[in-house]
Amino acid sequence: MIRRVLPLLIACSIGVPSGRAAAQMVRADFPVTDGPVYVTALSGNTLYLAGAFTRVGTALGSAVPVDSGSGAALPNFPKFDGPVHAILADGAGGWYVGGEFTKAGGVSRANLARVLSNLTVASWNPGADGAVRALALSGTTVYVGGDFSNVAGQGRSRIAAVDASTGALSSWNPSAIGTAVRTLAVSGATVYAGGDFSTIGGQSRANIAALSTATGLAMAWNPSASTVVDVIVVNGPTVYAGGLFTTIGGQTRRRIAALNASDGLATSWNPNVTIGEVCAIAVSGSTVYAGGSFSTIGGQSRQNLAALNASDGLATSLIATTNGIVRVLQIQGPKLFVGGEFNSFRSEERRYLAALDTGTGLTLPWNPAANNPVHAIAVNGASVCVGGLFTTLGGQIRNRLAAVDAGTGALLPWNPDSDSEVYALVVSGGTVYVGGYFASIGGQLRSFIAAVDAVTGVPTAWDPNSNGQILSLAVANGVVYVGGSYTSIGGAARNSLAALDPATGLATAWNPGANDWVMSLLPGTGVIYAGGYFTSIGGQSRSYIAALSTSTGLATSWNPAASAHVEALAMGTSVVYAGGAFTTIGGQPRNRLAAVATGTGLATSWNPNADDIVYSMAVNGSTMYVGGSFTTMGVSGRSRVAAVDIASGATTSWNPSADGPVYSIAATGSRVYLGGEFLEVGGLPQSGVASIFPNITAVIEAPSAVETVLGPPSPNPFVQSTSIRLSLQKDAVVTLRVFDVHGRQVAVLADGSYPAGTHVFGWDGRTRAGQAAMSGVYFCELRTATASLKRKLVLVR
Repeated sequence: MIRRVLPLLIACSIGVPSGRAAAQMVRADFPVTDGPVYVTALSGNTLYLAGAFTRVGTALGSAVPVDSGSGAALPNFPKFDGPVHAILADGAGGWYVGGEFTKAGGVSRANLARVLSNLTVASWNPGADGAVRALALSGTTVYVGGDFSNVAGQGRSRIAAVDASTGALSSWNPSAIGTAVRTLAVSGATVYAGGDFSTIGGQSRANIAALSTATGLAMAWNPSASTVVDVIVVNGPTVYAGGLFTTIGGQTRRRIAALNASDGLATSWNPNVTIGEVCAIAVSGSTVYAGGSFSTIGGQSRQNLAALNASDGLATSLIATTNGIVRVLQIQGPKLFVGGEFNSFRSEERRYLAALDTGTGLTLPWNPAANNPVHAIAVNGASVCVGGLFTTLGGQIRNRLAAVDAGTGALLPWNPDSDSEVYALVVSGGTVYVGGYFASIGGQLRSFIAAVDAVTGVPTAWDPNSNGQILSLAVANGVVYVGGSYTSIGGAARNSLAALDPATGLATAWNPGANDWVMSLLPGTGVIYAGGYFTSIGGQSRSYIAALSTSTGLATSWNPAASAHVEALAMGTSVVYAGGAFTTIGGQPRNRLAAVATGTGLATSWNPNADDIVYSMAVNGSTMYVGGSFTTMGVSGRSRVAAVDIASGATTSWNPSADGPVYSIAATGSRVYLGGEFLEVGGLPQSGVASIFPNITAVIEAPSAVETVLGPPSPNPFVQSTSIRLSLQKDAVVTLRVFDVHGRQVAVLADGSYPAGTHVFGWDGRTRAGQAAMSGVYFCELRTATASLKRKLVLVR
């Protein structure tokens, strides 16, 4: 495994600075992955990806309605930028959504939002200062439970009520003392609450309570669960509860129980889960469905999902095994929808979502295939809205290696199929060299290193056969240089660094012999620069960074002597840029990022000063793009990604902000591509990989009185290019597209979140495929949540 300490993913939001500032646009139509991307490598118009992912799909966010029959994701739903834990149909074709997000469809929303039936984000905006985990609707009131302390700016401890239409906070205030309210159910004048609390509604209540809808006070009903209650479902005179408890309602009841709605005492119904947890319950007729993490229930072996008789609690003959936790169950007629943390349902692949026919017991073909766990399901007519930690549904299988058209964002058919992580990738001519922790590529045995065709993805016969993981690759002067953690490669004994013949795969005589991992390689003039964890290499003591003669393999006199490991190297004019975990290098204090003179090995005055590890760098003109786990660059807050001026070392205003580490950066004049272990970039749900337009500037000015203004194109008619001015009164999600007179989409000029102010976009008269559009009349169409505007364009060739 890579010797990187990965930080926890922390959700964050981006502040919009006042005054005039440069802004960036994250492409909302770029694909996402279901796992980390360690390498992004550009070759022509192809972006190669390598990492630990298994699927690549369209970025959808963490809440998506899907067709209840086909399982297909329904288009144009607003994208949520963080986990969704609760979804509730609003009774008017829309949805209430709760979770841990900061934006819904690009509109600021703190953990609570409402999406209308026309798929716009409603003005409904109570806002909670912590996670929302449960929602319930009764009449004109939405009840909210979670980890929060405030709702709508007022104190509400773990539970609150808001107006279903306006979002106004109600005076209803049971005020739970504890960790969280995790589940809510309403029946008549009673709100049932479960979770992890000791006091609620002004009374001592252990983890479960009944509250008056009128006063918020706790009723006499007091089952007193021994520990956490995850789910409550009311069915007539019976209240079903599931969780981690072992006693409830005055009886021993392990993880699941039926309670009298009248007195809170446990009935004789006792499925008895001896070990595990019940997270979900659904009732249909005489059957109670239970999901969670258990292996026995109702007297039978049942893996995480079971159907129980409502009469005696015994398991029915229905067996629906999953290989992971079931978090949510939802009934719609004869269909039982299942969500959770599994990827196998009855030995069939079902990624986090599945459905079965409750009449026949058969698994339904419904298979939306999320790329991360599902925590919420709500049915609304023919739509099933699902929410969780995912960022896409469906997608295509790409095991650890993929290729994307860098211009259109389309996933290419290139599919080498690695059986384990890929940490290094380099393109040379028609060959892509890959290294990592794998044992096979494309069904062929390849130990840690392989070569595949750049077009077909088929592995070549090249087989150096390493005995340890490969972490870095470089090609220079007809030689493949390989760094990693091994003692044998290419048929020879080599310690962590070797040079291989690109035709035979055999090791050359070049043998620097590093004593620890080599993480990065950079070809120079007559030398190969190496960075990593080593303290000895090329026959010399060299702390984490060295220059090795390409002819002898010996270390040159160049010796910057870093204080800690070096993760990344990049070439500049007479300098080598180094990134890593060091705090001194080249004889100077330099925090994680430095420029070292190629002649002397001394650090120059260039000093961006990152506050945590730098994993990647890319030089693009006068700018250095930097990725890592840092949160500050220089004196500026920069979350995991930043741009630094090559001349001065000053941090620029470019600030996409990622919520997890950025491991790789590839840059061209018009785009910057990020790879990492993030779920969000620039306020958009973009997991694993992101494409950013670095050179679109936005001048933030005082907003106009009109909410959205689309200015006239200038010049118009035009020969080569035209500019279109857009003014927004408030932050908005914008799509700006060009269509021909037949309504066919020609180009996409904008598709993402934009701050209030004036933005200028240009069209160069080319299609999305890069071809010159024909002379004629075109229409530029702007769409936001509240506006749809058009302007006519005339292209003259």
